[in-house]
Amino acid sequence: MFVSLHGKPSVSYPYYSGFSGEVGAGHGEGFNLNYPLPKNTAWESYRDALLHACKKLQQFAPEVLVISFAARLFAKVGIRRVIREMATYIEADCLRWAQFDKSPRTANHCRTV
Repeated sequence: MFVSLHGKPSVSYPYYSGFSGEVGAGHGEGFNLNYPLPKNTAWESYRDALLHACKKLQQFAPEVLVISFAARLFAKVGIRRVIREMATYIEADCLRWAQFDKSPRTANHCRTV
């Protein structure tokens, strides 16, 4: 199962991060959960989305849970370097904005048989 809380891709970078309707396909249907949040989301709304995601994960009962978070990277190389290099990638993506496919996609994280 893949779960992501992120900025709404129609208004927040990265502009391809995942729409709520992208739930997977085939054997993977229902195993991709996107929680696109509007700009300036208040803690209460973020918390509600996080609690909903946690409930779904609890129902799925994974054997392993991987959490993607950049705190270790910040500690290792320094936040200034991370932000400077991230800004370079963000700028490059923004310059390619016209090329991005902005339509919702169907994720399929499982091999179909």
